[in-house]
Amino acid sequence: VSTQSTWGTQRLDFSNGASIQQRDQFEELIYRCVQHASDNNTNKVNMLREQATEHNRLNDEIDEKLDLTTEQGMAYRRENLPWYFVVQPHVDLPILLNHFLGEAKLSRQYPLLQLFFSQIKHLSILKYLPDVIQWQRIIYAQYNRRISRDQARHLTIDKVFEESERKKWVDTEKIRKHWGGFTTAWNSIKTSGVTLEYECKTELANQMGLLSNNPEKTRVAISLPSHKDEGIFSVAMLHWFTNKQNEFLDNVDRHIRKIPITAASSSSSSSSSSSSSSSSSSSSSS
Repeated sequence: VSTQSTWGTQRLDFSNGASIQQRDQFEELIYRCVQHASDNNTNKVNMLREQATEHNRLNDEIDEKLDLTTEQGMAYRRENLPWYFVVQPHVDLPILLNHFLGEAKLSRQYPLLQLFFSQIKHLSILKYLPDVIQWQRIIYAQYNRRISRDQARHLTIDKVFEESERKKWVDTEKIRKHWGGFTTAWNSIKTSGVTLEYECKTELANQMGLLSNNPEKTRVAISLPSHKDEGIFSVAMLHWFTNKQNEFLDNVDRHIRKIPITAASSSSSSSSSSSSSSSSSSSSSS
């Protein structure tokens, strides 16, 4: 048997049988030849891959070889990442509001949305109405006619929390949430430029400034609805909530009445009228 390798031609004579030493020598020679060829192929593949990746940064990223935090990596992101996927622009309420109110066609096409957006500054405060009502119910139930107006002017909200927790009026987390909603509602109304009106005491109802979020600095008197003194503030706020909500619903009702009847509704109405007329004629004939 002759073998050709980088070490030259080697001849092994197995005509008279092969000894163990000769067989081992042959197997070692074959292994060295195969291993050499395999190493050459691996080196060639690595060399080709290196040549390809020198001009292909995408492969570098796939193989996680490209550091995107370096200057080169940042440049790569700017050039290539926008092509990987389509980025949907972020749309929030102010962007939608500006776009809608800036297009006269949209306002005509969607009158109810136009009505809502035109009053959204004040309507957004209505979400605090449940907290305002619950807070005033708690204060009214626990302190009305039980303490004097002068005592209410000195009793702070933190003392109310302590008494509520001690006497188990309501869950501590809930009563704090109601107080927070009441405070936020009042401050939102004051900062929105609204003029509170209550009977002939408009000027008095607007004398109150912003409420502190610190319960140790706010007195109970403003939370007790009354027709005089500090209680006017709470009553005026409730009147504003009521009027603003009713005003919006009245406008919605007027817009709905202006919407033309669709074909489906007209057909249903005509069918109902025909059925009623047929029933009336049958009753008359009978």
